[in-house]
Amino acid sequence: MMKTSFHAITIGQALLLLLLLTTAARTQDLEKVGTESPIKVSGSVGARGVAYGAEGIAERRKPFGYTLTGNLNFNFYDLELPFSFVYGDQERGFSQPFNQFGVSPRYGWATAHLGYRSMTLSQYTLAGHQFLGAGIELNPGKFRLAFMNGRFNRAVEEDTAEIGVQEPAYERTGFAGKIGFGSDENFVDLIALKAKDDPASLKNQPIGSETLPGENLVLGAAARITPASGLSFDLDFGVSDYTRDVRADTIEVASEISQLGGVIQPRTSTAVYTAMTLAANYSFSGGGVRASYSRVAPDYRSMGAYYMSNDLESFTIAPNFSAFDSKLNVNASFGWSHDNVQGKKNATTTRLTPSLDLNWSPSAEFGVFAQISSLITSQAAGNLPLNDTTLMDQQTPSLMISPRYSTGDSTIGHSITLTALHTLLSDANSFTKTFTEYTTTSADAAYTLAFPANGLSLTATIGTSRLQNVGGEFYTSGASLSGSKEMGTTLNMSGSVGLAFQPAGTAANATLGTNWRPAEGHNVGLNIAVGNAPAGTNNNSFTEYTGTLSYGYNF
Repeated sequence: MMKTSFHAITIGQALLLLLLLTTAARTQDLEKVGTESPIKVSGSVGARGVAYGAEGIAERRKPFGYTLTGNLNFNFYDLELPFSFVYGDQERGFSQPFNQFGVSPRYGWATAHLGYRSMTLSQYTLAGHQFLGAGIELNPGKFRLAFMNGRFNRAVEEDTAEIGVQEPAYERTGFAGKIGFGSDENFVDLIALKAKDDPASLKNQPIGSETLPGENLVLGAAARITPASGLSFDLDFGVSDYTRDVRADTIEVASEISQLGGVIQPRTSTAVYTAMTLAANYSFSGGGVRASYSRVAPDYRSMGAYYMSNDLESFTIAPNFSAFDSKLNVNASFGWSHDNVQGKKNATTTRLTPSLDLNWSPSAEFGVFAQISSLITSQAAGNLPLNDTTLMDQQTPSLMISPRYSTGDSTIGHSITLTALHTLLSDANSFTKTFTEYTTTSADAAYTLAFPANGLSLTATIGTSRLQNVGGEFYTSGASLSGSKEMGTTLNMSGSVGLAFQPAGTAANATLGTNWRPAEGHNVGLNIAVGNAPAGTNNNSFTEYTGTLSYGYNF
């Protein structure tokens, strides 16, 4: 019953949106009839086939695969109909749909979303989660309206023969809406999202997974205030009422919650979480600064977002400026965060993340990029005293410097880039430092020789690295040579060979590619890659081959 209702709503919305938008376009643009082409089509389509083979190991992917893609835009006078699709052979190997079709017609201040689409209303409510259904965004004047209804997840049965390969999922449907007022500089939005899993969508209840049928109601608010030029303040707030299992027993709640009109039924597995972000931005000639504060309760989640960090309180300030006619650019950041925001954990972990980037270009030929950063982690007692043997008190400072030099003209060009990186982990806990501390140092050099008039470019790279930890010292090094050649205006050839000298042996790889443009907008590509790995724990080296044939058309 639920599935039938959902599809009826979705199809009805789709037809209604298309009818309204098409009628509006015809009404608005009658004076253009006969003066210009009524239909314009632009976009791109592509196809790709991949062949694979291996020697010495079991094949790690199917011997052949294909993908068809398209991004099309139909323009009927001022009515835009962007359409996109992805179709491939990977449907059987993914827990959620890989074959996707969608269109987002746009006319003036109205945009519709039909098929497989995604929308973002705020970071704590509907935040880019893909759905199959219909949506609309309306911005007449200063009004900011949006609505969607669709399926977030399809039902996926548990694969008991290969547990962990395909995660089971219940069918999840829902809707979300936004009502707001203002402009991009000053606005207030109110958002709501409601989603629910269908317990009957799976024939067999999962036994090797913790997947449960849930339900979620999220209320949010977002706002921006710009009191002066270059100065703005942002607010993002969310309250999530999340039920982990809709089959759990129902409970009685306070009357003010009951007045929600049955939008969501509180159960023994229901909990309410909050999340908030405040930010301030100030920009001036030659620089600016951004400061933000966030507090996200433990287990905060939204069915309209794929992933969300929770149990976190953080503050970040990030200034930037340029000097000496933009020859020196500086970006700095300092972050502070901790978990256990409700004080219920046995320990509280605090992290500091300072960083500084410098980019100095005194001339067109010479420049230097440098970066200094660190992650400082410490713990304090929570509900229980801390055990000295497991106390975390670590720092991971890192220093990177990369000078570059380039010179040349239309006949020949030279470019040299050097990169040195040093990173270490320092542990103040005498009980764990022997096993956790390490030091890594790496150095790389790249030289490019270019002949612009002939369309030829060659690049040689060498590098080495050293790792020291409780297991001893380990060295790796490598070298590669790559190049590309323009053969006329329609054909490009490229290739590379590389060697990596590792403790287990020498690994090698090689690639060869062609890119042919037979006519304007058409592109045909062929790429072949071969990789050989040294013997590992199974004492067998192996070789893998991959060939890719692709075609693209832009119009």
